Amino acid sequence: MRFELQVQNRNLRRDILELLQHIEVIDIPPELIPFRAQLRNMCTKMREICDKNLKVLESEQKTRILLDELMSDTSNIHIRVRNMSDILVPALVRNPHGTHLSLKMLVWIHRQHAETEANFPVVTDGGWSILPSRLLPIYYVPLLQQRRLLMQPLLFHEFGHQLHLIHKTELDELIREFQIVVLRKLNLPLASNDRYYERQLTKHHQIALTWYSWLAELFCDAVGFQIGGPCYLRSFSFALTSMRRDDFRIEQEFIMGSSHPVPWLRVQLLAKRAESAGFVDIAKRIRAVWSETAAALNIEEDYYGMYDEVLEQDVIQIIDDMLIETNPRSYTETELATTNANILFSPIRLLNKAWEIHEAKPDAYIEWEKQMISQYLNVPHEPHTIQMFTRSSGEEAS
Repeated sequence: MRFELQVQNRNLRRDILELLQHIEVIDIPPELIPFRAQLRNMCTKMREICDKNLKVLESEQKTRILLDELMSDTSNIHIRVRNMSDILVPALVRNPHGTHLSLKMLVWIHRQHAETEANFPVVTDGGWSILPSRLLPIYYVPLLQQRRLLMQPLLFHEFGHQLHLIHKTELDELIREFQIVVLRKLNLPLASNDRYYERQLTKHHQIALTWYSWLAELFCDAVGFQIGGPCYLRSFSFALTSMRRDDFRIEQEFIMGSSHPVPWLRVQLLAKRAESAGFVDIAKRIRAVWSETAAALNIEEDYYGMYDEVLEQDVIQIIDDMLIETNPRSYTETELATTNANILFSPIRLLNKAWEIHEAKPDAYIEWEKQMISQYLNVPHEPHTIQMFTRSSGEEAS
């Protein structure tokens, strides 16, 4: 075992040094400096543990005494090195300037919230999603959307999952209370002498369990709208509209235990939220598009018991409570202004203006978008932000 541990720690040390080489040589945007500094610190600490293990392993007497501890340390380093190799370092070294647009927006939104200000987000290739983490969240953005503005508001939904992770204890308690409400309302009409009583109880229990995942997604939809306003509603509706039956219905055999609510339901709830916020015309247009598509596909709403109008106000209320608990930054009137002044005031201002131009002047939009992205990326990153993270990490600001 002593020899095997020596081999493992030598190999791990070599892997760590190679990871450091990848980390150091890549040219990165300034927004990634804190992320790289954290990876460097993690590698340095892992290398130090390997060095300590190898030194202890030189003494057979100490090895026998500390064998369990050495095995545990080596196993932990092995898992962390694999995670660095599979996920974290590739997220840094893959053409980091290609995802600069999304990264710059994410750094900005993370800095708007006290709970995420000390996070080090990074962006890599993939379908819209996030691998949330209390320190190093990884956001995935489709290749075709990395240099475009219109779908960038979807990042705010993914940021909602980061808030969900940070406030998980409080949000889970709210969701449990909602699940009890679901069971009570669904079970109320049941007659205990009905031969299908037990079967219905089981079905309602499955519905309540499924609502955990559904509420997480609906909460993130609401976070996206609260941060981005109408630009998020437009992006969200556009992203979910593929004109397939799957957009409007999850078949009965798959709806129980599904991880995401039916897209049509999500859009309708989001449109209702937008309408309540005063965006009546936008909400009306989006509802009309979905209704017309559903009619063309000859589809009627059917959630097979998963959702009913009797639950609507409870769903809206629980999402409102989750928003109060997490307190995501809200769009401002300045960011929704229709003037052409201060377009780079914030990412929210830029994204709402992008949708306005796209709808008003579609022929001129592509060139406008290229110019605005170029200008936005050339806006200097806040130097105090880099300095704040580099003082503790040892990375020199560039």
